[in-house]
Amino acid sequence: MPANKVCDFCLSESKGLFSRYEALPDGHMICRDCKQKIRRYNLPVEYDLFQLLVVSDPYMREMIMGNYLEQHTADETIVKFFPQPPYQLHKGEHLINETDASIKVSKAGIPYTVAVDVIGNITGHMINDIPDAPAGVEAEVVKGKLYETDIALYFISEHFINCHRLSDMVRTGDDPAAIHVLEKKLTFTYSTENTDMFFMRDTLYHKIVAAQANKKQNLIYINSENTMTLTPGIYSIPRNIRAGTYYISALNDLGLNLRDVNGHLHDISNLERVMLNEGTLLECTGEYQLRINPKKTTPEE
Repeated sequence: MPANKVCDFCLSESKGLFSRYEALPDGHMICRDCKQKIRRYNLPVEYDLFQLLVVSDPYMREMIMGNYLEQHTADETIVKFFPQPPYQLHKGEHLINETDASIKVSKAGIPYTVAVDVIGNITGHMINDIPDAPAGVEAEVVKGKLYETDIALYFISEHFINCHRLSDMVRTGDDPAAIHVLEKKLTFTYSTENTDMFFMRDTLYHKIVAAQANKKQNLIYINSENTMTLTPGIYSIPRNIRAGTYYISALNDLGLNLRDVNGHLHDISNLERVMLNEGTLLECTGEYQLRINPKKTTPEE
């Protein structure tokens, strides 16, 4: 009897003769549910990072991003997912997100002039910052583009431009249909599709920047054939670390956690030894020395 097929995206197993599991051109299997989820986000149906993110539980997403960055350099991830756009930005500015959006504003507050439509040409006097329409006034829904860069959040429509500090963007992600900005006592509600994708891209970009800034610190120092020192970083097993049993010694006891294949986090900094298996991650915030247990050891070791 043939073995059941397993979806490489959600890891579910086919059951029954009528389970719809499809082989992709690269050989990965996908179930019907995952295929539908990926298409709802307007992503190509293929095995890649954001396809895995959109079908995964939200609590797993940062772990998946971290694992991806363990297998790919920060520079190549930036090039792949955050290429420079065909339009001009301000000098030194990098694009994170671009999406269709709309905001409901007071009709009387909309200018008659035509706004600049290129971020790189925007100057301070061109910014209108028109907030949500107050209750009881005649309002109009204005469509435009919402852009997030590493400098600011822009909403550009035909007749006006809003520009916000990134720190004013509400990042709780509680509203699946809008991105909210709270600026002093003013609110700006930008209706969008796939709002969680906007925040996933934001999270990934800042993880990449952090990885670039800390790449010299995220190191394993080999002290001897069986001993190594971990500095702050995330390490996959067995890509970075050989699977096996290790003795743990704290050099700077700020935290050493093991994230298992199910995404659960375990504090192992207080253990004397630990078994490290393939498919798990070590998340190190301190500095620890690991000594692998030789095949033949004495009880005193």
